[in-house]
Amino acid sequence: MKYLKMLPSNWSQVTVKDYLRFIELLEFEETDGMLIVEAAFFTFTGFNLSDVNVKPDEVDAIVKRLTFIGEFPKEPETALKFKSMNELSYQEYITFQKLIQGNYVANLHHIAKIFVKGEINEDTISVNDAMACFFLLNQKMNKRLKYSALSLNLKLMKWKLVTYLQKMLQWFGMKDKTNGVGF
Repeated sequence: MKYLKMLPSNWSQVTVKDYLRFIELLEFEETDGMLIVEAAFFTFTGFNLSDVNVKPDEVDAIVKRLTFIGEFPKEPETALKFKSMNELSYQEYITFQKLIQGNYVANLHHIAKIFVKGEINEDTISVNDAMACFFLLNQKMNKRLKYSALSLNLKLMKWKLVTYLQKMLQWFGMKDKTNGVGF
């Protein structure tokens, strides 16, 4: 399936810019597992999953490929080197303080750019690189992303369970009384 190749399989393949677009798609809707998959599919391919002709086994492959989204990046590795707080200029420190007062997630790439030694492109910095910066510099971000990942993971697990139970009901010839909305 050509779309599967377009999808990332881990956080190091996701730019912060794409992550922010993905999160934005989820903020305005009540999300369940399939909506999370659809939002991720759209973010990384530019296509609506409902508009492309995919078979059930291909949907399973897509869901499997995107399962990392429900997991928090564990001690991300990065080749980037970061400045300590004492290495920041006065202006960098003030900018950092202003950025952490707002939405941490939305400012992730801007904050990482402040702390990276050397030049980086804010548009291509990966979630892993940005998270490595935060692991070293800001534990507050760690808590928020853990909650976000846990919430997404729980929603994805609920969707998988409901889908499995609906298939089992069909297999046993029983009528699904949930009307497709889950339990």
